[in-house]
Amino acid sequence: MRPPDEDLGLLRERTTQVITLVVLDHSTPQVPIPGTSLTTMVYTLYSEHDAQAILNSRDHVDIKALVNGSGVLTLELTPADMAISNAKLQQERHRILFDWTYPTGREGHYVVRLTVANLEKVA
Repeated sequence: MRPPDEDLGLLRERTTQVITLVVLDHSTPQVPIPGTSLTTMVYTLYSEHDAQAILNSRDHVDIKALVNGSGVLTLELTPADMAISNAKLQQERHRILFDWTYPTGREGHYVVRLTVANLEKVA
């Protein structure tokens, strides 16, 4: 995947967002890992605010089937995934934590950060 803690920048709340990443092994040079070569691939979506609350029940969601034979993961976030949990904020920071395991027992982790813009009038 790309460097840790990638930031996707400012995105509008209640919109569909598509995130595309390449799952890479730990070798040098790094090689894409086909989905069929992974033991597990899950993600968790949470807020950096509100004690890192899980958003839209997206906690350890199995997405192994979304990784193709070239190691490309395409994840679609729904408008409900892109909701603001604290209506008093103009912007809210969210994180997506990706975790995967190989048959050898090795693990990989990757974090994507995004800022969700509140489209409602802020109180």
